[in-house]
Parts: sequence; C-alpha cells; structure tokens
Amino acid sequence: MAKPTLRSLTLAIGAVIAAGLPFGPGAAAANFTVSSGDELKKAVNRARAGDIITVLPGTILVDGGTKIQTQNAGREDAPITIRANRLGDATIRVNRPAGIEVIRPYWVVENLSIVGACKPASHADCEHAFHVVGNADHLHLRNVRLVDFNAAIKGNGFGPQGKRDYPDHVTIERSFIYNTQARNTRSPVTPIDVVGGKHWVVRGNLIADYERLGRSPISYHGFFKGNSMNGLFERNLVICEWRHRGGLRVGLSFGGGGGESNKICEDGDCTNRHSHGVMRNNIVMNCPADVGIYVNKGKDSHIYNNLLFNTGGIDVRFEQSQALLQNNIVTGSIRARNGGQFNEDSNLLAGSWLGIVLGPGTRYVKRRLDGQDLKYPRYISKGDVEWVQGMVDDVSLFVANSWLGFGNNTIRDLFRQPDAGDFTVTEPERIVDRANPIADLKDDFCGQQRGPGPHDIGPFEVGASNCDPRRRIERLLEVERVTPEGPPANAKP
Repeated sequence: MAKPTLRSLTLAIGAVIAAGLPFGPGAAAANFTVSSGDELKKAVNRARAGDIITVLPGTILVDGGTKIQTQNAGREDAPITIRANRLGDATIRVNRPAGIEVIRPYWVVENLSIVGACKPASHADCEHAFHVVGNADHLHLRNVRLVDFNAAIKGNGFGPQGKRDYPDHVTIERSFIYNTQARNTRSPVTPIDVVGGKHWVVRGNLIADYERLGRSPISYHGFFKGNSMNGLFERNLVICEWRHRGGLRVGLSFGGGGGESNKICEDGDCTNRHSHGVMRNNIVMNCPADVGIYVNKGKDSHIYNNLLFNTGGIDVRFEQSQALLQNNIVTGSIRARNGGQFNEDSNLLAGSWLGIVLGPGTRYVKRRLDGQDLKYPRYISKGDVEWVQGMVDDVSLFVANSWLGFGNNTIRDLFRQPDAGDFTVTEPERIVDRANPIADLKDDFCGQQRGPGPHDIGPFEVGASNCDPRRRIERLLEVERVTPEGPPANAKP
C-alpha cells in the first residue's frame, strides 16, 4: 500500500469537509426527526451547534424513565433547535418533575405544546416544563404552549455557594402559559419563577390561571427574584382568573414572595431581590384578591404604561424597593409598605387602598363560613351558609366596583367592554397625549410604533392601528382545537 503523501491527505480532508461530514466547527448541521420520548432524548444528547430536532405531529410521553437534558452547547450563530412545524401539531406530555432540563447555552424551542400529565394527587411530580439551570444562557422559548405545571419555567443557579452560575439572557415570547385547574402542591406555583440571572425577557405572552391550594394559597404569574438583575416584562396579557377562580393570585412581580436565603441568591446576597427591572405595556387583569404588580425588595424598578384592571393595584414593599411609576392605568391603589418608596407621575388611578383589603378579606370570610352547617346542624342549614356567602360576594362586588374599592367602574367607562377583554378606548380625552415622556417607550402592547410623541397613558397608542388583546385569546383557542390531546373541557374565553 502506497504511503500517503501530504497532498493526498489534504485532498482527503477536503473531501470530508465537502461531503458535509462532522469535522471541526464548520461541520454541516444535522436534522433529526423524533416521534417518541426516547427518540427525543437521544436526539438532544447527540445534537451539536446548528442542529435542528423536529418533533413529528402527534403526542409523545416524557415520563420518569426519560430524562431529557441538553448535553452540548449551541453557538450564537448556530443555536440548537427543538421544534414542531406548527404550534398544535405536536404535544409532549410530561409525567416527571421536569420536561426538558436546559444546562447549556444557545438553545431554541419553538412551536411545541408541553403538558403536565400528573393527576391532582401527584401535582408535585409535574414541577416544570423547562428547568433552566446554571450555564443555560441565551435560551429562547418562542410560540410554545405550557399547561398544567407548578412552575412551568424555572430558572436558578448551579454550583457551590457563592460561585454558582446563573442563566442569563433568556427570552420567553409569544407563548401561552396557563393551568386548567388549581395546583394541589406545597411547591411554589408561579409559571415564570426566576431565581438569579440577568437580562431575562418575558414578552408578548398570555399567562393565566395560576392558583395554589392549601393553607397558603398565594401564587404569582411571573417574578424575578434571588438578586436577579435587568429583567423585562413587556406586552404580556396576564389574567389571574380566566377559566377558574380562587386563592390569592398576584400578577407580575419584581422580588416575588418570601422563603429566600443567601445560599440560593446570586452572589450569595439577597439584599435586593431584583435590581433595575422594567415592566411596560402589560395588561394585568382579574386579580380580585391581590395586587396586579408587586415590588418586593426591588431596587430601581421602572413600571410604566401598564393597564391593571380589576386588581388591588401596585404594592411597593420594604426599604430596598424604589419604584418609578409612570403612565399606568390602575384599579385599586398605589401604596408603599414597610419602608418602600416610589415616585409616580401621569398615572390614572381609579380606586383606593381599601380594595386590596377587601379581596382577601372576602375570601377569608367565605372560607370560615364553609362547613358551619355541619358544625351546628340544629341551627344552620346548608342553604343558610350559601345565602350568607352570596351576600358577602354581592357586597364585595359592589365595593370593588366603586371608588372605595378597585374603582372598576371608572375603568369600565374608559373602555368599551374590559371585562371581556375589549379595551377599545371610548373616552380618549382621558389618556391621549397625556403620558409623561419616556425615552425608551417605542411601541405599545401590540408592538406597534408609538411615533415621536406626545404619547398616550396606558399600553395602547390610540392613534395607531387597532390593537385588540382578544386576538391573543382567540389564537390560543384555535391552537387548543387542533392539538392532539384536544381542548380542555372548559375551553371557553
């Protein structure tokens, strides 16, 4: 056999590259198609920068024996993608704590439905659709549907205390995140639960119906905490109570709830739960038992051009919190507690601080009335209990709609039918050209350019083309109709 020459080796290497075989960073990308949980796991394990994994139409199961974890990193110019051709084509049913664990940077997931398949007695087994951990920077989730998880997207650090890596530059956009029933779990119930990390973007999503059962029924619809920084919530439609109601449901938050310790916070420091966060052009509605926006140890928070309807308003709490509140339309009130500070300008306020006391108070009274007919059957009937609970609801609704409560009627006069999601402006003189100028306010709730100004108060630029939030709901209903598992039993707007 002839000894290979330098020229023959060079030609051989060139032939390998020309054939598109894996050889160095210029290798051609591979395309995988999968139709089962096991095939998806193998494809995710093998995928390299630029590869595309397509889930074929139908339903696949990811259960306790199938751990899907990203093993390799994509690149900025060649991310690794998991996708379906169209949202509604493919559904991944998850019956384990996490559907997809992302631990490497530059992955994209698009057009997939991921559904928790745990029964109520085992809701704790369906924690996350995505667990985003450590060095999972630049993850991009777009046009996905995440249903029936405790915390559909969970972000946190990994590594020894004080030296943990946290995922940065994660984007979640144009997606649908909701639950079909309240969660029977002791775990936190928050669809976007981010602990640590920088530059997370949550944009243009529909987020709804997150409730936790039990003695501590507080849930959130999205927060950044754990000494995270530079988070952005924009153009989201948050409906705390849409297809079902109950519990204490909060809208969006910088800082979230309690339970943090230095060992989980970025840099081992929980002094500020979030810093330099921005909320703009969001609609938060139907949070009748709590606030629409909650700032908890949120340093330098900027909250502007949002609409809060049928909520307790905005709460700024603890001395670490400083919030600048501008151009918002708010039912309920804006209040500071425990040393929190805010400056506000050009906000349209509709209610009073009594609104936030009313919601949880009403639900507490109704819970205490439950079972009184069983406790005192000689004196109280089931009908008596239901009659008193109905009276409590009627009084609560009356006060909530008035200026003493949320002031919902004031906002109803501003829009055509806000309870149904129709926010067509009927009294433009109250908001048009009345906004305080903000340099980085470029667009509105629908992403339409606002123009040079002066701008309008709230998330809509009235002079732009029609912007109807109901289109987002209508699109979800259409997706539900064509998904392999079919729509939920209560799939109505």
